[in-house]
Amino acid sequence: MKKKDCSAWGLFILRFVVGLSFIYHGLPKLLHASGTMGFFSSLSFFGIFQIPGFFAIIYGIIETVGGLWLILGWKIKWPSYTLAAAMFFAILVPLYNNLAAGKTPRFPELEILLFVIALTLAWTGPGKCSFDNMINKKAKN
Repeated sequence: MKKKDCSAWGLFILRFVVGLSFIYHGLPKLLHASGTMGFFSSLSFFGIFQIPGFFAIIYGIIETVGGLWLILGWKIKWPSYTLAAAMFFAILVPLYNNLAAGKTPRFPELEILLFVIALTLAWTGPGKCSFDNMINKKAKN
């Protein structure tokens, strides 16, 4: 019996679900910007400087647009690196702020998972079920 290769569908499903997750977390940052900006303004980066509230809008754009890019599978290398960088800071900044305040930080499992998946997608590419693959096929014909 011949073994069927389903890696193209596996990458598509991974991109789709992770893209939806980024959109799910990014859209509220854009739609409810004032509340999110207030939260971001309460954070500091290693106690050195206050994080400006407009980073909430930047994060919302990165997560929403990056999520759409992942779902489409179109030129995902740099959007994936950008999402990974956003998740790196989403792990680091709250962790430091909680430790500096003497609080027990929560384990950022979702952020770590999204960070690793974004890096993996940047390194593997979008797979065969993607706009990149469709465009490359048309260019070859």
